[in-house]
This record gives sequence, structure tokens and C-alpha cells, in this order.
Amino acid sequence: MLRSGPTILKGSGVKDSTIPVPVTSACDNLISRGEELSETHERRSAKVILWSGRVIGLIASIGWLLIMTASATHDITTDNSLELASSDVVQGALIAVIAAIALAGCIFSWWRLRASALLLVIASAGMGIHIAFNAGRNHFFAWSVSGLPFLIAGVLFLGSWWVSRRA
Repeated sequence: MLRSGPTILKGSGVKDSTIPVPVTSACDNLISRGEELSETHERRSAKVILWSGRVIGLIASIGWLLIMTASATHDITTDNSLELASSDVVQGALIAVIAAIALAGCIFSWWRLRASALLLVIASAGMGIHIAFNAGRNHFFAWSVSGLPFLIAGVLFLGSWWVSRRA
């Protein structure tokens, strides 16, 4: 910000009103630079949070889909199909559906961040419900291995959405 006002030129004794005199202080410059850095920092933080959620969610969901596919392939190729109960097939299919929902949530994170976060939280809750009814013991440990990564990814998506909305 420049202020034009009467200034006195040293040595000449003449007043000149056309020479601009800067009025900005060093604090004003630091504050505006700090706001620019803060916005850049928030955008970068939102991007790091988003990609962290994507990586965690993709690793967990693709991992579960690979495990379920390998298990189904093994059961089909060996003659274990006679020994399988229908409840085993339903349980495996349910885990595969939950993992597919989580994978869809990770894919949707490129377009709809809040919807993808909701899908991942639903997948985490689905794993928790499945474990509550089907796991033998150590329900919390089983959920922390299978459902917690989906919850963490969903919370990271919500955090990224919130930070990017502020920036």
C-alpha cells in the first residue's frame, strides 16, 4: 500500500506531493505471506491425508479380495467342495462383498469423497458385525486386523474433505 502525501526533499527546501511513500510494514508482509503458506500447507496436507486413506483402503480391500479369491479357488480345485458347509460359503461370500464395498469406496474417492468415506465406514461396521457373529474369540483383535483399516481410511477421507473445504 502506497500513500501519496506531501514529502519534503532533503536539502532542497521544496515540498513535492507526487512522490509515493510506502506505508506497508514488515508485519503486513509476513501476515500475507503466512496466509499464502497456510493455504498451501492446508492443500498439501489434504492431499497427503487423502492419499494415505487411498493407500490404506486399497491395500486392505484388495488384500481381502485376493484372500477370498484364493480360498474359493482352493476349495473349488481340490475336492473339498463336499466337506464345505453352506455356511462357510456364505461367510466367505459375505467377506468378499464387504471387501468389494470397501474397494468401491476407495475408487469413489477420486470423485465423491464423503460418499467414499461412508462406504468405508459401512464396510468396517460390516466386518465388525460379521466378526461378532462368526469369530470364535478375540473379537476386538479380529476386527482390528480386518475392519480397522477400513475405518481408518474412511476417517482419513473425511479429514481430507474437511481440510480441503477449509482451504
